Amino acid sequence: MNRIVEAFLRDIADIIDRINIMGKVRSGVLVLFGTSVTLTYLVSVSDNHTVWLAAFIYSAIILASSRSSLNIIAKSILYLALLSAVIGLPILLTGHSRINGVTDILTASPTHANGLDIFLNFVVRITLAPIPVIVTLYYTGWPNLARKLYRVPLVRNIALLVTILIVQLPRLMRHTLLLLLANDARALKSNTWIEWRRLSTVVGNLMISSTSYSRRLQMAIEARTFTNYPLVFKE
Repeated sequence: MNRIVEAFLRDIADIIDRINIMGKVRSGVLVLFGTSVTLTYLVSVSDNHTVWLAAFIYSAIILASSRSSLNIIAKSILYLALLSAVIGLPILLTGHSRINGVTDILTASPTHANGLDIFLNFVVRITLAPIPVIVTLYYTGWPNLARKLYRVPLVRNIALLVTILIVQLPRLMRHTLLLLLANDARALKSNTWIEWRRLSTVVGNLMISSTSYSRRLQMAIEARTFTNYPLVFKE
């Protein structure tokens, strides 16, 4: 179990770090981002396969232009597919997309072709929808996009908060990874129950350390800004 969690944390940190790399694109960044967001929205609300195909073609073109690592892209798609499959499992069990509660799942009939078709459509849609935005961010790099968004007063603070999240989240995940490795090093024996207990202690330690780190980060931001940042540290 620990190995799975460690691999997941390492992969997600690498994916976010890749987004935070400065891209080579300098012009048309907002146009590309707007196009990707529009395609993501259309895929998420539409059953039209033509829209899905347009999003796929756009993502393929951007991916070919960016020459990004296919390994990172494949991991992104894999985790999106796994997440959508877990979320859509009740659809597979009940055979329909409208579920009113746990009773519908417990009294569901065995899976049939219609339920499988709805489930596969759900997984493809949820997996495909974010891909245009992800490959666009790989292509442009978040720093390039953030520089453009900082000039728009309506989204300036949101862009700043997203920048902080993109920079700090991989550090938090790698800190969690270090806590897991430290717990493994101290363990004299291991089984499934002990591993779950160790994971629960890591969650507590992570909450304490992340609270302390966020406090120091807020103080550092306040010390380096004058009046343009809305957060104010108070004892």
